[in-house]
This record gives sequence, structure tokens and C-alpha cells, in this order.
Amino acid sequence: MTSWRFKFSDILSILARFKSKPPIVDRPPAPEPESPAFKIAWVDMREHKRTKARGRSKGQRSWQEVLGVTLHQTAVVIGSPDRCLNMPVHGAVLDDGEGGAIIVLLHDPTALLWHGNGFNTHDIGIEIACRACGIEGDPRTLWLPKKYKALEGGDRLAKGTEATDAQLEGARLLLQYYDDLVQENGGQIQFIHAHRQATKNRVSDPGSRIWAAVGEWAASALCWSVGPADFQISHGKPLPDAWTGRANGIEYSWRVDGRLDPG
Repeated sequence: MTSWRFKFSDILSILARFKSKPPIVDRPPAPEPESPAFKIAWVDMREHKRTKARGRSKGQRSWQEVLGVTLHQTAVVIGSPDRCLNMPVHGAVLDDGEGGAIIVLLHDPTALLWHGNGFNTHDIGIEIACRACGIEGDPRTLWLPKKYKALEGGDRLAKGTEATDAQLEGARLLLQYYDDLVQENGGQIQFIHAHRQATKNRVSDPGSRIWAAVGEWAASALCWSVGPADFQISHGKPLPDAWTGRANGIEYSWRVDGRLDPG
């Protein structure tokens, strides 16, 4: 397998993009693909005005520079597409509260956004709205705000929400959409990443359930590379065996943001 690593020279190219003109985007309307099991709605907010700088594009890149996708969990429940408007990602997948999912398109793939640390330059960022355990069902791996620090076991799990089956299906549809769109414009997505691989502070991002159902699916169905077993950048953490199902000798870090000790 091949992999790419963030280079210092990318910083110079990022600065140059602030003055560059956006590439021509072949922007089809939001699709309505068939999903036999779930109702999946598409909401296109790419032309909506951002009210905060956080949600605005930081520059532009060419289609050939779009090389990967980074998966995130929001760590907070979001039910309305309007609440996604200022999120610095290209797309989001919400639970519609009725057994289905909502896919929200926020930026074109050529937009440069600060979503994934060292993956910003080349990756599309996708948020899946949930507060998920790093390892599904294990309360020790659930990140929670400080006010819930004293909670343990089932009380901790009660504050979490895993991605629904419909959201996972929606995320797979969104990855297929981006794969097709980038190819139609002369580029090629090659990699699938977890945010934890690019930061020491997001060990549960996006979590085992999302990675197994979406990240591993992309590697198999779309032939995107996950890189070598120990792949990480910018002081991030490699994919643990508990996520990949492979015996690479990579344990999950039980300490989440310094707030929870191993049990």
C-alpha cells in the first residue's frame, strides 16, 4: 500500500491558495440515491452564507490535490442541518429522528477547511453526528464534557449516542458521491483516514463503530488505502486493532483527553 505524509512545503502552497481562484466545479444537484433499508435525505447548503469564520473556506485547492477523506464524529448530537452551517467540514450525516438520515453538503471538495489537522491540505472532512465511544459499548472510551467527569459505567454510556445504521448507510453513500464527483473532475481519492491519526487529543474520533462500518467499507468497496498499520501524522495515533479487527499489536489508548483513567 502507498501513503502520503504532510510536508512543510504544503504550508507554502496553502498560503498561495488564499489568493487563488476556485477551480471550476462540476456541481450536480444533490443526489437522491436508492437505499432499500433507510430513508436518506440530501440537503445542499453549499451556497448558504456562513455566519462565523469557523465555517468559511480558508482557500481553494485543485481537484488533483483532493486525495483523501477524514472521518469525524461530532461528539454532540445535531438534529438540524442549519446547525451544521458553521462546521468546518465538507459534509455531515445526521440522524433524522425517524429511523432515517440526512446528508448535508456544506462545501465543494475543492474548498480548503481546517477540520483534520495535518489532513487539512488533501482531505475532504465528513462529520457524523453522534457522541460515540472510542470502542463501542465501553464507557471508559467515551469522551464527555467535564461536568460529567464523575459518571461511570452505564451512567456514562447513557450520555453517549452511537451513529445509527441509517447514518452509517448515509456516510457510505456520501463517500461514494465524493468518489464519483472527484473522478468526474479529473482527480482521484486514494485514502481514508480517521481524525485520531492526525491529533493526540481525539483518540475516540470517529470511534470503532463508524470506522468499521464506513472506514473499512471504503477500503474494501472503493479501494481506498488506509496506509500501513502504524500510519499517523502530526503526533496522531494509529488505528487500533479494536477498530480494524486486525492483529497489528496496536492497543487503544484508554486515556481520553486526560479526563479518564483506565479501569
